[in-house]
Amino acid sequence: MLLETEILNDAQLAAVRQADGPVLIFAGAGSGKTRVLTHRIGHLLGELRIAPERILAVTFTNKAAGEMKSRLHAMVGPVARDIWVGTFHSMCVRILRRDGSRIGIGSSFAVIDESDQRQLVKEILDDLDYDERQLSASACLATATWMCVGGSAEPQGCSAQQLAYASCFLAAFDGGFPFD
Repeated sequence: MLLETEILNDAQLAAVRQADGPVLIFAGAGSGKTRVLTHRIGHLLGELRIAPERILAVTFTNKAAGEMKSRLHAMVGPVARDIWVGTFHSMCVRILRRDGSRIGIGSSFAVIDESDQRQLVKEILDDLDYDERQLSASACLATATWMCVGGSAEPQGCSAQQLAYASCFLAAFDGGFPFD
């Protein structure tokens, strides 16, 4: 792969040729981040002979990941399929699907957004005959999230009663009391 050095400025070229360790490209929109990362991967593959499956390129948006995959395929050909390219979220999902069984997570899990989480909790609370005025889905999710990340004090905006309800909800949902 021949680097197109005429389309890279000096700082970009330095990032492309950095050989030791990872490189973080942090710059504004339209500044050439995808171009730099694509050329860096081409350099790693072509000049440094790094195996494609040992390369990880993480972006913030699906659009940037798709663009990078497309450019890489054009630059290096079919070997681009073996490079790990994606968003932080998609990489985590990929790793969990592949290796989640090591920590007790099956590969058939679903990732749902905040709106779907709230709807699911609302349906569960309805099934349990809770009144929305008694415990809202949003409050339950906020408390459950706080509890799941190991909070040690009552979360702001959640009453002791909401915390107790959320604890019971989690116990029923998770199959065990969260403070055991």
